[in-house]
Amino acid sequence: AARTLRHGPPPVKSLARWLRWHEWRATLPEDRRPLATLLSTFVAIDLETTGLDAGRDAAVAVAVVPFRGGEPAGGYETLVNPGRLIPATSTRIHGITDEMVAGAPRLGDVLDRIESTCGDAVLVGHGVAFDLAILERARRARRRPPLRNTALCTMRLAAALHPGWTDVTLESLAARLRVPVVARHTARGDALIAGALMLGLLPELARRGHRTLADALWFQ
Repeated sequence: AARTLRHGPPPVKSLARWLRWHEWRATLPEDRRPLATLLSTFVAIDLETTGLDAGRDAAVAVAVVPFRGGEPAGGYETLVNPGRLIPATSTRIHGITDEMVAGAPRLGDVLDRIESTCGDAVLVGHGVAFDLAILERARRARRRPPLRNTALCTMRLAAALHPGWTDVTLESLAARLRVPVVARHTARGDALIAGALMLGLLPELARRGHRTLADALWFQ
């Protein structure tokens, strides 16, 4: 999404939503799958949006990219009509204009495709709580239940692993972990970068003694 402003802690509203999501997650059975399962399959996700308010802004593009055996494998991506004008400040970041999305589907119309691509896989994203909050608003509008997928955030995991890193933006982590930055500020490009970051963080999590997805959820 339009995340160049995402330095340091998230806004209070975003943090509150993140905590509510984790409270809801706590009501589900604990995910004891080994972290090593992420090397076989997970799904990286990213949304480009009209702004940075997860409670009010809308998606203009979405990408969900399965990773299998450490490599991206196809997936689904589309422009999205947000049903409103895209602010010029956001267009300057992701390059998506009103004309580009005029004939695109609404987010609610592609929920089936997103859900079928994600399946029951672990979802991975950079600041993934923001993306999931946008998706959940669309799901509530269609009277759908929340996604039950375990979700891991590369930004929060990196910050927990390295408290001294004051900059945990996508570009900074990519530089530290030697992940190529390609097609930045596109939904697919940012999803691919986040997936590669997750693969780079997994060995560090293992060295710290985190063995299961439940461990990683607690740690982030």
